Amino acid sequence: MPTLPSRTALAAALVLALAGVPAVHAASSTIVAEPPMLTAIETARTNPALLILQAGIFDPAAQQLDAATVGAAAAGPTAYAIVQFEAGRLDARKALAAQGIRFLGYLPNNAYYVRLDGHGLDELNAHPGVRWAGPLQPAMKLDPQLWTARRVDSTARRDNGRYEIIVHAFAGVPSAPMAEALRQAVPGVTITERSVRAEAAPYVRAEVDAGQLDALLRAATAIDGVSYVAPWIAPQWANSGSVGAIQGNAMTECIGTGVVCGPTPIWDHGLTGSGQIVAVADSGTTPNAAWFATLDKGTGPHTEVTYAERPALPTIGTLHPDNKIIAYWTQPGAVDYDFTIGHGTHVTATVVGDVHGTFGANTYLASTPLLPNHDLADGMAPNAQLLFQDNGNNNSPVIVDFQGTLEQAYAGGARVHSNSWGASTGGQYNGNDASVDEVSRRNEGLLVIVAAGNDMSGPTQTGSPGNAKSALTVAALGHAGSTQHASYSNRGPAADGRAKPDIAAPGSSIVSARVVGSSVTDTISAPQTRSLSGTSMATPTLAGNAVLLRQFFTDGFYPRGERTAADALHPTGAMLKAVLLNGTHALTSEADGHLWPNDATGWGRAWLDGNLWFKDTLSGGDDSRRLRLFERTNPTGLETGDVHTYTIANVAAGIELRATLVWFDAEAVPGAASTLVNNLDLEVVAPDGALLLGANRIPGADSTPGGSADAKDTVEQVRLTTPVAGSYTFRVKATAVPGNGSDGSDRQGYALAVSGGFAMPDPTPLPAPTALVEVDGGGQGIGIGFTGAADAEGFQLYRADGTCLDAAPGDFHLVASSAASPLVDARAQPGVRYAYKLRGVRNDVEGALSDCVAISSDGIFADDFEEAAGGK
Repeated sequence: MPTLPSRTALAAALVLALAGVPAVHAASSTIVAEPPMLTAIETARTNPALLILQAGIFDPAAQQLDAATVGAAAAGPTAYAIVQFEAGRLDARKALAAQGIRFLGYLPNNAYYVRLDGHGLDELNAHPGVRWAGPLQPAMKLDPQLWTARRVDSTARRDNGRYEIIVHAFAGVPSAPMAEALRQAVPGVTITERSVRAEAAPYVRAEVDAGQLDALLRAATAIDGVSYVAPWIAPQWANSGSVGAIQGNAMTECIGTGVVCGPTPIWDHGLTGSGQIVAVADSGTTPNAAWFATLDKGTGPHTEVTYAERPALPTIGTLHPDNKIIAYWTQPGAVDYDFTIGHGTHVTATVVGDVHGTFGANTYLASTPLLPNHDLADGMAPNAQLLFQDNGNNNSPVIVDFQGTLEQAYAGGARVHSNSWGASTGGQYNGNDASVDEVSRRNEGLLVIVAAGNDMSGPTQTGSPGNAKSALTVAALGHAGSTQHASYSNRGPAADGRAKPDIAAPGSSIVSARVVGSSVTDTISAPQTRSLSGTSMATPTLAGNAVLLRQFFTDGFYPRGERTAADALHPTGAMLKAVLLNGTHALTSEADGHLWPNDATGWGRAWLDGNLWFKDTLSGGDDSRRLRLFERTNPTGLETGDVHTYTIANVAAGIELRATLVWFDAEAVPGAASTLVNNLDLEVVAPDGALLLGANRIPGADSTPGGSADAKDTVEQVRLTTPVAGSYTFRVKATAVPGNGSDGSDRQGYALAVSGGFAMPDPTPLPAPTALVEVDGGGQGIGIGFTGAADAEGFQLYRADGTCLDAAPGDFHLVASSAASPLVDARAQPGVRYAYKLRGVRNDVEGALSDCVAISSDGIFADDFEEAAGGK
């Protein structure tokens, strides 16, 4: 991470800017500030000379932005600037960074926010590769909803006539001096909240009467280090019937409690959530309710109540490894438990609820690692454990430090994070969206699932943090087997045209747990139910099923279709998202112009078994398509211009072929009207040579040749409902990976999921490669020589950090592929230990996994000779 200035120095430098700044370039024309329309944004993405800001689209080298009437402060001296590079000049950015320029975030196109730290703009403009550099003007920091002419209808306006705003600052800027500067400049201002943790994204929330709004906005935009000033939009709260719909694609209607209707192929294969931890952030839950008090890990039921704690973010509190609720951590500003709203109790039971005990005449059985023992309205992943993060204050969500919340959940062991709340941002990307993207990219094993919202009609209404690029944003359908979009479920796209929501799940008349009692004791309360509707209900339905999907991989069902400990895999969040979107039941409607995916239900209704392959097909299962996965983590990912190519040689005709590419992009910055930073592209070459481009809109539900590459989304898909037989080539291209200035962000990982009629009937597994040894990597990295089967179609190299003794089986991820020995890890870093394993590929499916060898850039370490010789 770049070194930040001391907080003391920043505090001293945080002043209201009053003096003018001379123009850096003599602009030939003036552009009046105007929020860009979506069509203009789409066009501007193709012109590398343009800046695409919320305040307008313009060429900074030839035009200047006239924002005199928006109500921001006058220009003043500043240590912050925007620098735009000539296209493809990543080397220039790295050179400036080496000279001490601090890069703070990416702006489209080819530009960055920077902190000058004593360097001058003339110096930047003279630097090779720099197209233009100029000061960050106060008007560029002001959200258009707060411009003078737009304030009456601004979402910052409260029912009492007062206005509340949020003032975002660049990383490292302390919030306390910002708050004090606002108090001094605007007597009567109320500071309603500010960030406290030094590592958190800095912000101050402030509220004033309408008559003081002008002064507040001028003061806020004048503070050096402020990045964006926007309306504060308060977040709000956005089982039997759903099980068969998501697991087995059931289309039937049924009641929401009691016996499950529809096929349950995932449960039937012994996948009940065992060994998984899912985090839920919501209004609280009732830990002594029968839904949440018992866990059977295979040795019999263990009943114990988990009480609330308040660890400071992002640190973790006590973990209770034998409890159903492994941790209950109340977030800053929230109150313990859920006795008033009942929202958190309901959604939590939908994810992991598992009633156990005898209450009156009724006896309920807890799930086990292999049996769901579904009773009443148990949840989707009944044997999973719950890490609960209470963020409710009996009225609404309290989101003080969402970045810290996500980091805390990940540190506690959660890899799926469910959020049935959001702010009505109308598709706009905000600070909580950026937190999702930043944490998801840094902690690649995390998948954050968010409700689309249910409060607004019309297009472009998805809420935040559901507008995050990496979030899996969930729309609601009717009840049980319904394929109809629920009228209350917010539609996309996001404000910059990105496809949102991503996926849909049943969300109407969902029967789940209700609150009983008004205190938490060691006495287990009897289970009671209630019915609720909303994307709040669809989200935990999807989250619970994402937990089952993750267990499919961690239990080693991939690639052989049966539980195999040696094949255990810890999937990235991007992989989970790609597999979920690759296996949906496509939904179209007349209201959406029969487009797929669409702005109502995204890529369609989740269908786990539509894409997962099991060796033994059980009742209600669908194993007509096999799954192949290709991935790279961010450290082993693509740089601009790189291409990774994969081939599936024997695709059967007439069985749907689908390929979905997902990547977790670097977080965007406030003020940018287009949020994509790193642009990857999916290409599929058919047997006849036709080129199919990955897209987020597939008219007629079948990909066709032609069109242009997607330049705004982090999900791309190719679908052929009736493919011709033959060999298909899949290419992942790094069209532009500039990064956002943070360390490693100019290298992009990804997950590619491909499913279709191949590798069936199941071929005999190819024997594992043997005799792994370090060889010359040709100056490109670590070379791994081996002996492989002569009839292999190719080989895949997997890497984990550390030694063979340190690395768990699931820690190995794909790092290279080749037709023959040796394979080269071109992303190895000097002096670092890595553990490697190999598979061969035959008949389009991966073979057995080799023994492990541990190597560094300096050779095999002495204490790893045993592993190098063939030990595991």
